Amino acid sequence: MSLFIFDSKKKNIFSSRSFYWYLPAFVFFYLCFLGSFLIFLFHPQPFYFRSWEYFEEFVFHIPNAKAWDHSEIGDLSRNYLFSYQEQYPTYVSCDSDGFRSVPIQADSFPILVVGDSHTWGYGVSDDGTIPWILAKTLHVPVFNGGRYTNNLPNILGHPRVKKAKVIIELVAELSLKRELFSQNFHVNEFRGRQKSYFHVFDVHPKRYFVLFKALRYLNPLTIVHELNHRIRIPQQAVKLNDNETDVMQAVANIEKRAQILNEMGYEYIFGIIPNKDFTVSNKKDATSRRLQTMRNAMLEKRVHFVDLNKIFNEVPDPQKLYLPYDSHINANGSALIAQALAFYLKQSPEIFSGLSF
Repeated sequence: MSLFIFDSKKKNIFSSRSFYWYLPAFVFFYLCFLGSFLIFLFHPQPFYFRSWEYFEEFVFHIPNAKAWDHSEIGDLSRNYLFSYQEQYPTYVSCDSDGFRSVPIQADSFPILVVGDSHTWGYGVSDDGTIPWILAKTLHVPVFNGGRYTNNLPNILGHPRVKKAKVIIELVAELSLKRELFSQNFHVNEFRGRQKSYFHVFDVHPKRYFVLFKALRYLNPLTIVHELNHRIRIPQQAVKLNDNETDVMQAVANIEKRAQILNEMGYEYIFGIIPNKDFTVSNKKDATSRRLQTMRNAMLEKRVHFVDLNKIFNEVPDPQKLYLPYDSHINANGSALIAQALAFYLKQSPEIFSGLSF
């Protein structure tokens, strides 16, 4: 018989002895939940693996949220209990609109750098991001518009970048597919973020509830990963997820985007963030190498293009350009890319001479 089925011989469920056995468990459960929530509310950073998630869930939605000043760990750490848990401290901050901090502030930025998490600066401190280093190198204000691939239409309406002279767009190599930039380009009206303290209730309890967090150590897949991670698996040829048709279409889409932005009065520079697995591999798929070379040669002829694959491949140990146990570039990779962009701009007087602020 269920513990909570009404028994006519008893006045109510509170007279059941079984209820009082379960009462401490209920009290413990809800006290843990309340305690976890209060700790998360006032000190949320330890509950996150990385600053990117903290900003996505907390800073972008909740007023007066603190900058990230904590340690991060890479993506691989999620799948293991004790392995790949190397931490690296970072300091991450943003402006009132949620855009990553830059060293030189201005009412109007002459250079806008857009892209995904590589551009935003996943896993690096403010002074290790590509826009930050580029600004310090050129002594020119550079706006960090990094967040998502193809986020340019949402950013170009921002009052501080409307009058930009140069747009630098960086795309992760695996994002270079036929669908990239296939939509019609239209600048969207920029709207500031609507923040509210009530957004804290939108965060899923699995983020902060200690009992849920503890279940990670009981996850069978995590345990299997931990037990098997030392098994040597023969390396397969690393491939990029493209084919010749996709490459041709992606290049055509990029060229069309450059033409549209040029007609709008912007100088457009395009770059591809080299894929880590492919770059560091000693066993690259021959077809992928051929398509990569063909793609970059086509882009060099059609748009302002900085060949970052060539630059990364010239580094004796390209592994040092990426975060450990993660696919993103580190501060060394950001510095190399920023230096390449600065060199390209300085070697293009028709672009660089027009920069003023």
